[in-house]
Amino acid sequence: MEAPPSSKSSGLRQRTRMVLAAGGAFAASLLLAALEAIPVAGTGPASPGLPAARVPPAQAVPGPQAPAPAARTPPDDAGGPPEDARLASALGEVWEPLASTAFIEHLDTDRPWACAGGTVGVVARVGGAREPDLVERWVWPTPEGRAGLQPGSGLDWRAPAVPGRYPVRFQLCRDLGGRRVGVLAERTVLLEVRDCAAGSEAPLRLGARQDGPATFTFEVQGLEEAGPVRAYTWDLGDGTTEETEGPILEHTYAAEPADGAIPRRFTVRVHARMESGAPRAITAFVSVRPLERPEAPPRVALKVSRWQPERETGGWRSEVSVHVPEGAEAVTWAEVERILVGWDDQRRTTRMPWDRALGVQELLGRGGFRAEVVVGPDEATPDVKQVLDVLHGRDARGSDVVVSWASFKQDAP
Repeated sequence: MEAPPSSKSSGLRQRTRMVLAAGGAFAASLLLAALEAIPVAGTGPASPGLPAARVPPAQAVPGPQAPAPAARTPPDDAGGPPEDARLASALGEVWEPLASTAFIEHLDTDRPWACAGGTVGVVARVGGAREPDLVERWVWPTPEGRAGLQPGSGLDWRAPAVPGRYPVRFQLCRDLGGRRVGVLAERTVLLEVRDCAAGSEAPLRLGARQDGPATFTFEVQGLEEAGPVRAYTWDLGDGTTEETEGPILEHTYAAEPADGAIPRRFTVRVHARMESGAPRAITAFVSVRPLERPEAPPRVALKVSRWQPERETGGWRSEVSVHVPEGAEAVTWAEVERILVGWDDQRRTTRMPWDRALGVQELLGRGGFRAEVVVGPDEATPDVKQVLDVLHGRDARGSDVVVSWASFKQDAP
């Protein structure tokens, strides 16, 4: 009969199992770290059975940095859901990673920091082949626990009132229907916010006034108190460099092709050589618009009544009519995107099938309709400046048709 194990040997086996378990967890963490390091760009379709790889967050944009205050946003392991889940939940979405040939080359800022309550410009450069339904957008957490959202490759981000370092994320997305959003690539930049009222130097600015579709006047601002400047060296982002004695320069970029659908963006950098002290550098971004095309006849005609209070619910009600004129392609509507714009210009967005978002009263043929629009009291709150509704659909040729209107707006408190 086999003798029972002694307490000493039992404890040794138990510690051995703990060490092996810890080693397995360490090996798993190394495997996950290796997967995180695989970029989405250029990978092509995901292998069967393997999830699409995520792009690692970008490092802070290089440039002269002062000692940074502690980050205002807690790390993902500080309790609660990770940052991805918090942002997706605040937007009412479910994010799913997807493989794509498009990728994010880099994020560029017009300066490395901003004053509390000020703005800083950020521009994303996208490379690779672009899918026709690819969407570019910026998302970021707000101090109120919500999420800011803005489409496009450029963002003028308004800094919160509290100094710190704040993450702002750029995403390449695809609408998968319902609440599902496919994330093809993403990258994050940490933006520093300083308390300028406490004695920090004010940031330099490079003003850019657009005098035409491709003509700009640039002016360096904020160097008046820094002392005399010997010369300004300009890099205009299109291969052109200039040197001037004064802080103002006018430049015309090459004309945009008539069929160009996406504005071209240029990064303009100026180095000011000072009489004393180190050179000062300033950055700005400009967009060259496509040349205007002849106006096409409207595909739909929109008529919206002014919103009226609804006494029973405490919300607001208005009427909207959409007519598709004869000769235009018939339209099939898909969804309504409701955007709540706050007094701080932060936006909250929800999406819903169009016939659920609108109280359809009459179908007018060819995609036309007459409907009621209701804004609930939980949406028209005192912190909301206006409510925008964007109706999305496609015509018989598959072209996008978008109609938007204001369903509610209130005066400043």
